[in-house]
Amino acid sequence: MFINAYISILSILHQAPQEIPKESDSEPVDFTDFDNILIYIIIPILIFILYFAWRQMKKRERDRRNRH
Repeated sequence: MFINAYISILSILHQAPQEIPKESDSEPVDFTDFDNILIYIIIPILIFILYFAWRQMKKRERDRRNRH
């Protein structure tokens, strides 16, 4: 009985996936690298600006259609 419980506990512990990153493996983002600056700062700002420009363009087009 005790051996069965011990074996089942060991099998559960050994089934933990190895591919999942752990908190101890992570490092802070290095903003001295241009790639990180591009990915985490520049691209999100460009997406934000382009989204609001697209909304303004759609609003102007809608207003122009409603006037005519």
